[in-house]
Amino acid sequence: KKCQLYQEMIKLLLVSWNAGAHNKMDMDETEPQLAFVAYCMTKAGKQTIGKAELIQCIDEARRARTDLLGYTEIAPAAFIKQVEERSSILIQQGLEEDERGNLEPSYEFSHLSFQEYLTAKAIAENWLPKDDQKRPEEAYLTILKNNFRKVQWWEVIPLTAVLLKSGAKPAMEYLLEICKKKLADTPWDRGRVTDAVEAFHLANCIACEVPLAPEILDPALLTIAKLSYSISNLNVEYLLDSRRVNVFETIYHSEKYGKNLRRVIEDELFRNKECDCISGLFNVWLDMYYRENGKP
Repeated sequence: KKCQLYQEMIKLLLVSWNAGAHNKMDMDETEPQLAFVAYCMTKAGKQTIGKAELIQCIDEARRARTDLLGYTEIAPAAFIKQVEERSSILIQQGLEEDERGNLEPSYEFSHLSFQEYLTAKAIAENWLPKDDQKRPEEAYLTILKNNFRKVQWWEVIPLTAVLLKSGAKPAMEYLLEICKKKLADTPWDRGRVTDAVEAFHLANCIACEVPLAPEILDPALLTIAKLSYSISNLNVEYLLDSRRVNVFETIYHSEKYGKNLRRVIEDELFRNKECDCISGLFNVWLDMYYRENGKP
């Protein structure tokens, strides 16, 4: 429930926390501006932003969403100061040299998770630059196709899917079809597809309990189980130790999808006479068996 946690933390810092010393900030104005900034930073592949660029970004947000921000009275520089003093969600990180060789303050989100969540919120709520504005599900699918190989988007992808709820369906169908095609096109040891980034994202979205109808969920679970070795290798190769997660363990313990994972794997292993990718399926099933029976 990462999205719920991040949303509550942001609301706490902007509205509830230390209310005696600071005025509450208007969530309806503050969150879209911070999300717009987070999206622009993530799109540019960076975690810090100079003050001049930050002010420019906030001005752009107000022009892009005049329906939400057209009546905002606080100046961008004052807004930045207020956010930092009130919440520390956005903080001054130090000084950087600008294009003219002058030193200017640089800012970053106090936790990378805030930047990732707010980026996802910007996509789900269409708090985006005018050139990127579409229906949220269309914007998400476009962003997914353009950025799924970039590691800085790997946490944003499942967070956005959760926020979009049923609107994430086209993106999940896209990932599933790519994974199926790779399984079909790979030689006999198909459980070890070398390029399994789409399968990693599909598994991560399911682990986050993105709403999926059975006709999509069951083949998606079966496909990622067949690719379990490839997903695990990708997790180890590209993610920091603090961010690695056993997606199959997470799905198995999920109240929503845990039983489905076991059912589709056992049906394929023990009831389908033409079962393929046995090594990947058995890998996941054996892990579930050990966990159930207290084995290491």
